[in-house]
Amino acid sequence: MKTYDFKQVACIVGKDIITGFAEGDDAISVEFLQEDWQLTVGADGESTRAKSNNQAARVTLKLMQTSDSNDLLNAYYQADKASNSGLFPFLLKDNNGRELHVAEQMFIEKRPDPTHGQNVNEREWVLLTGLMVSNFGGNS
Repeated sequence: MKTYDFKQVACIVGKDIITGFAEGDDAISVEFLQEDWQLTVGADGESTRAKSNNQAARVTLKLMQTSDSNDLLNAYYQADKASNSGLFPFLLKDNNGRELHVAEQMFIEKRPDPTHGQNVNEREWVLLTGLMVSNFGGNS
């Protein structure tokens, strides 16, 4: 029998571990921005595939509004706006198994749209990289 525990998923921005994730099945998501292959079929039915070397990816982090990690991400965002110095390394590792996503340079594409209400709300940070190296593997 295998076990999955979200607390065993490490998300590191710069040198800091991100904490205070919002509830739900998509607290962290990685989206690759282009298909790996494109198929072109000619008029006579002959087909050719073209490989994309685009390894760009978008990462979305959903944090509780109370998370201290909002301060860290906001500092990177503010540094980027002030002096174009908001690049940071990124690592997402599932320590339950063998999944790993690494980017040497990432930046904040979009800051959260804040909401306030009776309950604790989410802050959705969107990060972008031109080169995400990934390994997909099962759990131990």
